[in-house]
Amino acid sequence: MAAAIITGGGGALGKGIASVLLNAGWNVVLVDLLAEHAREVSEDLGGVPWKTLDVTRLEDVRRVFAEIAVEHDGLKALVNCAGGAMALGVPKGPLVDSEPEHWSRFIGVNIYGMFNCAHTAAGYIKAAGGGGIVSIASGAGMQGGPPASRQSGAAVYSATKAGVIAFTQALAQELGPSGIRVNAVSPGRNESRAKPLARMLEMQKKEEGEQAGSGRASPLGRFGTPTDIGEAVSFLLSQQASYITGCCLDLTGGIRLH
Repeated sequence: MAAAIITGGGGALGKGIASVLLNAGWNVVLVDLLAEHAREVSEDLGGVPWKTLDVTRLEDVRRVFAEIAVEHDGLKALVNCAGGAMALGVPKGPLVDSEPEHWSRFIGVNIYGMFNCAHTAAGYIKAAGGGGIVSIASGAGMQGGPPASRQSGAAVYSATKAGVIAFTQALAQELGPSGIRVNAVSPGRNESRAKPLARMLEMQKKEEGEQAGSGRASPLGRFGTPTDIGEAVSFLLSQQASYITGCCLDLTGGIRLH
C-alpha cells in the first residue's frame, strides 16, 4: 500500500497526526531529523516505519523519498510537519535583537524544507494516481505573530508560516489537474513534547502577569492537542474532503478570529 510520509514525525504533532492516520487505515512512514525521537514515536505507535531526514537538504529528501516509494509501493500523501520555534532552538526576543542565523533556521525548515518535500513528493503522488499534501502552517501566519513574551522570533516565524499558506494556495492550483489536493492547517496553542499541559498553563499565567491579554485563552476553554491536529489532517486527506484544495483550516480554537 502506498505510503503517507509525515515529516517531523518524531515530534508531538507528528505523533498525533500519525496516530490518527494509522487509525484511518493509512500506511504511515515517519521521518525526522532526530533518530531518537522518531524511534520513540515508532515504538509508541507499534513499530511504525521511520527514517532520519534533514528536510533542508534536497538531495537527502530525494534519496529518502525514493527509498520509501520503493519499500511501500509508492507515495500517496505528504504531511509537512517538520519545524517549530522550540525545536529549532530560536531564542526569544524582538526582531531587532535577533540574528540572521536564527531567521535562516526558520526559513530553512518552514520554507525550503516544505518546498523540498512537496517538490519531491508530487511526482510520486501523481504516479500513484493522485493523493494529498497537507502542510502545518500556524495562526501566526494568518494574523501576524504573538508578543515576544510567547513566541521566539515572532516576526520571521509569522512570515514563514504565511509563506506556507501562500505556497499551499499556489501549489493547489498547479497540482489539481494531476489529482493532487494541497491544503494546510493553522494550529494555535497546542500541547507538545516541549510544552506539556502543565507547562502551557504555567506559561499562560506568566504571560498574563507580564501583559494582560497576551495569554489569549481559547473561547473553548482549553488548549489544542496533537490529536486535534491529526483529525483535521486526516479529514483533509480523506475522500470526505475530495472537493477541498487550496484551503488553510483554522485550528486555533477561536483564538485568532480573522
